Amino acid sequence: MHEIIVTCALGFFFPVLFLMFGGPGVIFTQIKFGKGSYTGIVFWLCMLLGCGLLMVLMCREFYARQHPEAATIATHGFLASLYPQSLRFFH
Repeated sequence: MHEIIVTCALGFFFPVLFLMFGGPGVIFTQIKFGKGSYTGIVFWLCMLLGCGLLMVLMCREFYARQHPEAATIATHGFLASLYPQSLRFFH
């Protein structure tokens, strides 16, 4: 559901949020942290790193789609909106 809202708001599909919830998010729910004082620190550290990573990757994709050489739906079809345009910069 999150991806549908972000896709409609920004106008492109970039499943970073899904990968973050589906990958490390599922793994962290299975780890038993105990009752130590470090649990809160680990939680907030993961939240800060995750939000920062999400913001950087989404902004990078947004501005990559603004680039004049970006693939558009008119020139490359519907799959151009599903393929991440920011991958072009990893030569």
